[in-house]
Amino acid sequence: MKSKILILVLALSLVSVFDVHAQKRRFKFSYEGDSDASDFTWFWERKPTLELFAGFSGVSGNAFGTPFRDANSLELQLGYTRLAAKGYSTSILNYEYQYIFLGNTSSDYGVVPFEKNIAGLKSDLWRAGIGMQSGYAYRIGHASAIIPYYGAAVAWSQFNAKDWPSDAAGQAELGLYTNAVRFGTVAEGGVKFQFLPVVMLNVGYERALVFPRYLFWKHFGSVILEGAGQSGLDAFIKQVYQSSPAAAPIVNFLLKNGFSFAIYQLRREKMNWPFESASPLTTSTFKVGLSASF
Repeated sequence: MKSKILILVLALSLVSVFDVHAQKRRFKFSYEGDSDASDFTWFWERKPTLELFAGFSGVSGNAFGTPFRDANSLELQLGYTRLAAKGYSTSILNYEYQYIFLGNTSSDYGVVPFEKNIAGLKSDLWRAGIGMQSGYAYRIGHASAIIPYYGAAVAWSQFNAKDWPSDAAGQAELGLYTNAVRFGTVAEGGVKFQFLPVVMLNVGYERALVFPRYLFWKHFGSVILEGAGQSGLDAFIKQVYQSSPAAAPIVNFLLKNGFSFAIYQLRREKMNWPFESASPLTTSTFKVGLSASF
């Protein structure tokens, strides 16, 4: 119970930080491009956004031996969204979303669609954290858009096993996670469909890692390597956007999510790849959500 209260307090604290940050990021920006198109003005205004997700998850870990039963997931996100045109094209929009979240993944929510491990171990996972999404969107008409995106987050999770492995090694490994708050990372890709100015439908796929322990320097080194790779991709994608704006949403989606998936696969064996470290608990979640921006 104390761990759940800690996660809730963390989430509420992050709300206040985001609110102060968003209030400082509202200003008017004027762009004068080199094209023949007339100048235009847009507002860099982050809109308050509420998003609710439901999905189903696979839970696994290389060190447990016995597989976990699939689970259903619910998650609430609160944040700020910006969707605006830049100077290279008025039909290709820049998308940004920063948020905090609180979610639960449990095998007690009923039947899981396409469940594979019916006889696996039951589990329950609560988590809270902070995340971001970015990408380029295809503008359709006045108030609609299709937004392929890349996302990343950090989370603090509490994992509770309702069943335990029969072997001693699996029990010892599971004991590292049970009734404790553990740090982890999240990578996500998906597509958002904006039908109305205030409503979006989101279809996404997420992969998350929960670390059995936190090793600061090894994690810091692993994050620096990933960040360098993502920064290199950002520079390349920016050039694509400048020369061929219509290709930018797809190129960004494929390169950013492809690189993120590769890093995730490497960290499944070593949580702080390329440095020697233990294998983490992993979750893979297909989810569908609705968001409202105000």
